[in-house]
Order: sequence, then structure tokens, then C-alpha cells
Amino acid sequence: MCRGYYHVGAEIHGNWQGENVQVISNTEGISVTENGITDQFEWGNIVQFGTLAVVLTKDDQAVWTIALAENFKRNSNASLPVEGDIVLYKAEMAENQPITLKIEK
Repeated sequence: MCRGYYHVGAEIHGNWQGENVQVISNTEGISVTENGITDQFEWGNIVQFGTLAVVLTKDDQAVWTIALAENFKRNSNASLPVEGDIVLYKAEMAENQPITLKIEK
């Protein structure tokens, strides 16, 4: 099944929670809070990557990648919340585990 093209930044608008991690996407940009430390990324530092992800950058370097999980579905009625998860990846050379986040309702 083809999932189509998503403007990921707009699709994930809202508050997302994972284990020791929170992502907030709003009109100012996207913030990532990990273990109490927050990084704020303005929209000028958020780059669409393919059809299902965005890369959050600082000083032209990737810091985080946010991807739509396979179970992510947007509602045709924009007033309804999205369904499914997003996945957060730290952009570093060392192997790290993806972090699954769920929308706060």
C-alpha cells in the first residue's frame, strides 16, 4: 500500500511522549526534550527528508530525525487527531535505538 507524501512537520503538530523523551511540534518549530534537556529547532532548521521524515539541524548538522511510524495515519478531518506513532532517532555515528513516541490526547 502506498502511503503517499506527507509534510511531516505539519502532520506531527502536537505533543508526543516516549520514554524520557517529549517532542512538541507547533507554529514556532519542533522541540525535543530528552532527560530534561530541551533542544528547540525553528522551522528554518527543519528539513523534509524523503516522504516520511524530517531532520532537525543545528549549524547545518543533523541532530535528530523524526519519521512517521508504519502505523501513522492522518485523518481526512483535520480537526481529529492523528493515529499512530512517530519514531525519533538521534543523529550520531554510534549505534542507538529508535524511540517510539505517542501523541498526547
